[in-house]
Amino acid sequence: APPAAPRLLPDPLPPSDPVRIVIPAVAIDAPLTGLGLDATGTLLPPPATKPELAGWYADGTSPGAAGTAVVTGHVD
Repeated sequence: APPAAPRLLPDPLPPSDPVRIVIPAVAIDAPLTGLGLDATGTLLPPPATKPELAGWYADGTSPGAAGTAVVTGHVD
């Protein structure tokens, strides 16, 4: 048999900020916003006025990239 043809993969997409997190197993489907740190180095929470909004540490690893991403949200 002839050797199998090499499998060509598309180029990866460039890095981008995440916009949504979906975790079906725990019924999470929420928009994301970038978050920073306060003066003490504590991660700022998503705005309390928008409980449907989750946040990710914008100066760290983006969700989906290699490394550890920090994502946070409000508990109902």
